[in-house]
Amino acid sequence: MHTVPEALRALCGSESRYRLFSALFGAAEQEYHLRGLAAVAGVDPSHVHKLLPELIATGLCEQVQGAPHPKYRANRDHPLYARLRDLFQTGLPQTGELEDVDVRDAPALRSLLWTGKERSRIPAREAFRAYERNWRYLRRTPIAPAERELIDRLAKTYGGGVING
Repeated sequence: MHTVPEALRALCGSESRYRLFSALFGAAEQEYHLRGLAAVAGVDPSHVHKLLPELIATGLCEQVQGAPHPKYRANRDHPLYARLRDLFQTGLPQTGELEDVDVRDAPALRSLLWTGKERSRIPAREAFRAYERNWRYLRRTPIAPAERELIDRLAKTYGGGVING
């Protein structure tokens, strides 16, 4: 049996489009700068820059002028807005947020982070994004079983079971 997220991924045509729609319609009241939208969606900013004009042309997304850079949001006046919002909000993982990650227990993650200050705990979603964004640096790094379990939990909760890196 197929899940709602699987069906939505197939309808969107690509993982990037699915993630972009999830970001825009899953939290439909939000407005994002291009890079913020890319970070929330977990998609490369250059790819978001390429996809946004298509979404704006169809009326699904609108550009909100702001200083110094424009923001983007789901178009609340589009006839499909309510349906898409409902679909993408129900399509989001129902597992909820995980607890903060203690970076002292995750040496591979700690090697990926540079925050300008020492933090011992970071939000789980931020940890997932750090792993995903920098996965290429970890491909040949031995990862302890406990940290591997953490990565699997993060991928299941925030990445649909996948690290897209």
